[in-house]
Amino acid sequence: MQEHIWKKKVTEKIYTCNGTSCSDVDECVVNSACHKYATCNNTIGSYTCTCNSGYQGNGTFCSDVNECLTSPCHKNATCANTDGSYTCTCNPGFQGNGTFCSDINECLTSPCHINATCNNTIGSYTCTCNSGYQGNGTFCSDVNECLTSPCHKNASCANTDGSYTCTCNTGFQGNGTSCSDVDECLSRPCHINATCSNTVGSYTCTCNTGFQGNGTSCIDIDECLKSPCHKDATCTNSIGSYSCTCNSGYQGNGIICCAITCDPLNYCFNGGTCTRTGSDCVQICTCVPGYEGTRCTSSSSIFLPVPVKDPPKRTVNLQLKSASNFSDVDADAKVKELVATLTLNLPSNNIQYTAFSNGIRRVTTAFNYTGNLTVINFLNDKLFNELQGRVVSTRAARAASDQNISLNSITDGNKTSKDDLVQYFKCGDFPQTAYTLNPSTFTCESKCNNYCNNSGVCNLTADGPICSCVPFSIYSTSGKTCDTITMNLNAFFGILFGALAFLFLLMIAIFLTVYWCRKRRPEVDDESYSYINPSTYNKSLSGFKRFQETEVPKYEPNLISWKPRLDNVDTSFKAKIGRPQILNESSSNNSEHSSEQ
Repeated sequence: MQEHIWKKKVTEKIYTCNGTSCSDVDECVVNSACHKYATCNNTIGSYTCTCNSGYQGNGTFCSDVNECLTSPCHKNATCANTDGSYTCTCNPGFQGNGTFCSDINECLTSPCHINATCNNTIGSYTCTCNSGYQGNGTFCSDVNECLTSPCHKNASCANTDGSYTCTCNTGFQGNGTSCSDVDECLSRPCHINATCSNTVGSYTCTCNTGFQGNGTSCIDIDECLKSPCHKDATCTNSIGSYSCTCNSGYQGNGIICCAITCDPLNYCFNGGTCTRTGSDCVQICTCVPGYEGTRCTSSSSIFLPVPVKDPPKRTVNLQLKSASNFSDVDADAKVKELVATLTLNLPSNNIQYTAFSNGIRRVTTAFNYTGNLTVINFLNDKLFNELQGRVVSTRAARAASDQNISLNSITDGNKTSKDDLVQYFKCGDFPQTAYTLNPSTFTCESKCNNYCNNSGVCNLTADGPICSCVPFSIYSTSGKTCDTITMNLNAFFGILFGALAFLFLLMIAIFLTVYWCRKRRPEVDDESYSYINPSTYNKSLSGFKRFQETEVPKYEPNLISWKPRLDNVDTSFKAKIGRPQILNESSSNNSEHSSEQ
């Protein structure tokens, strides 16, 4: 109803008239019906009421508009509603008019601790203590990093303001967090006559043998003062050492000195050579072939023959090949290399060379025959085959390098059979009557071998073997080879009489033993012998158990002292004890009954 009226009033034109003319009335001046927060706007014949900015309503009534609901301010500002308006205020950490706010860099004012780092953030800031410090940023205190042992085990930690330092200990090198040992010996800190030994973090100096001191200063030791040499040697001191020289007439290394000559001069027999050896200078005999023993007094039963003249050589023809020319010395070296690989490493020598042509040189190699059957068989039967097997392997080595010399081929040369070699060897200086060379075994065998019979002892002489017969048991041996056996009567009768004497003494011993046993046996009267029961015997002789007056024991008060009466004792009674025998029950009872009677 009022609104209708208001509209009517508003639309109704109001004028002031004098009858002849009318003029518009300014209602806003005369009587404004607008709200105090509205603006009156006069119109021709009327007026309007419009709520002021920041208000809302119909003009006659206006209420405040909350502009903050429409977020008119900057996102980093705070909106505050006021009557008819609002204000925008930038939030802390920002600056501007509220409708525009920019971040304030608080760090420009140094709000943090001197040992902290300021970090500006949108609308704020943070303070963080620097490395080596601890706190909330506005207050920071130093951290003692050394408490966590950040350095190497061979380094020292020193705390500083906000940090720490690691220094490698003496004898080590590095940055402190990694330390390695310094080899001080590289700088030669020890004496020239000392040995430096590097250790972990240090080093030691030890004077060398023959010197004394602390290692940094070493002086020579005069070892001769301690008489280290043999009593028959002379000691000479030198720098860091000494030498022992055997005196004239002695030989050895100075520590051990032996007389040059043996005592006596003819200590070894049959051409043996005497030498001294060992710490006690024992005299040792080296016997010539055919003799043995400590002083070469016994003849050997078997030994190897010696050459009587130069035997023929065993030869093989080798064809050596190389890409380049090589000398005789190179050829000799190659042949020695090949021979060293054989089953028997025998001495050899090259006796003929050909000139180098088309990469080939031919060499004739000779080997010496000895009185050893193993060597003879090897040279005749195996030498060629083993060298032939080296051809392929040396060719492969030459193919790997053009500088190598290879065995290209081999042809057999001269060789002498075992039977033909017999004429070139002999059994030393012994006559043929003493030793013979056995061609099958190629050894010198004594003619005493199995020559004497019946344990005869064989002796070699210039006339041949001679047997010294040895008697055994009751027999005697004789003859050239001790093969005749005869009985020795003296020995026979000696054994016979000895056996008879033994039997005689044995019989006497038996007789004396029997006589002694019979002498010891008691006489027993078989007629008066009667068996006495042990219980009866005890009862009948019970009265003879006490012959002296005795006092009755105190623990038997009913007894009194007593003295035996011997008036009724039959002193002529005799008891004889026989050997125990088994009786039946009836006879045992009868015997007991008769005894009681």
